[in-house]
Amino acid sequence: MGKTRMTILDVRATVANLRTQLLGARCANVYDLDAKTYLIKTSKSGEKVLLLLESGIRFHSTNYSRDKAATPSGFCLKLRKHIRTKRVEEVRQLGVDRVVVFTFGAGEDANHLVLELFAGGNIILTDHEGTILTLLRTHADEATGQRCAVKERYGLDNLRENRKITPELLSSALEAGLRVAHDKTLLKDVLIKDLDYGPALVEHALLG
Repeated sequence: MGKTRMTILDVRATVANLRTQLLGARCANVYDLDAKTYLIKTSKSGEKVLLLLESGIRFHSTNYSRDKAATPSGFCLKLRKHIRTKRVEEVRQLGVDRVVVFTFGAGEDANHLVLELFAGGNIILTDHEGTILTLLRTHADEATGQRCAVKERYGLDNLRENRKITPELLSSALEAGLRVAHDKTLLKDVLIKDLDYGPALVEHALLG
């Protein structure tokens, strides 16, 4: 069975790959393939690069032609209005989260296109200051109550950075996990919960 979600490591590797392809490229157009999937056509040094974004699921460049919606959605038209003809100035992952930010244009003319790959997923367009202009899905964070909606600010600087693995950090994670562990608790589940590296890397480290 193939992957249905991208891990933190997948996101990091794909961002590094796309930076070589997209930085300096100009957005030629935006198309919606369905309600959650969008294709951004860019051009760099005469070469076409197609970027596919699927809310909550994946992002990558592609060489395949896909059927586009006969009539662009309102969301697609909003993206065209703000990012078409602008250059890709930055592609980055937000800390260790499964969130990717594509910056089109520079200075006060910049727009940030945010792809969220966790939970229900989202695609969010902000202005240069992070104020949301349009988005696929309006919601509120249950823990903090912060709303993700038009005219609200998106936390582009709210980064969760990797913590360096130390004996003290491992000991703390194990102690916290053992306090709530039961007979069927696995070591990998304890470490995944308390560390910032995701299941793929934790499992790799344990098997190594």
